Amino acid sequence: MKNEQLITKMLDHLRLNQGHHEKLKRYYLGDHDILHSKTAKDPLKADMRAYFNYCRKMVQNSVGYLLGKPVNYGSKTENKEFISNIDYYFSNWEHAHNIKLKIEASIHGYAYEANYINSEGDFECAAYSPLEMIVLHDGTIENKVSMAIRKYKVQFDETEYVEVWDDTFYSNYKLSGGKLLLLEQKRHRLDRLHLVGQKS
Repeated sequence: MKNEQLITKMLDHLRLNQGHHEKLKRYYLGDHDILHSKTAKDPLKADMRAYFNYCRKMVQNSVGYLLGKPVNYGSKTENKEFISNIDYYFSNWEHAHNIKLKIEASIHGYAYEANYINSEGDFECAAYSPLEMIVLHDGTIENKVSMAIRKYKVQFDETEYVEVWDDTFYSNYKLSGGKLLLLEQKRHRLDRLHLVGQKS
């Protein structure tokens, strides 16, 4: 099977599940179906509705409980240089990233964490929800991710873009008329695809 055919199949599967995940996200944001449905048959009857967003409350409570305090690192060998390197490279982004990842995983049941080297050469992670990303597992007992696809739009641009990660390459495509046009392809800066699924 050609790579483009596999990407297209995975994008179709992503589109198929999007309605379910959009509804979960809407409920977390407080946009419940009951606010849009009409129950009163008589237009002269009052139709006042009060609701409490339990979806958001449950997610916020569990995330706050688990990640209210930032993760601390220690060394059994008293290697202070190693701990200071972790603090230097992780302290400015890790806490916010962990919270975002856990919120997305709590809303959708799972989320994805991609590890990468940024343009300045520093290690970072990004969190993606199932609304925008789908992965293919290798089928082994370890169930490693062998390919990941992310569909997204850029602000003020109606074009849809597709990022594809596999074990060797990072590829960026543009969707045009249902066809994939390759914009960029380059080797990973890491030795393999570093993407992990995070369950709720």
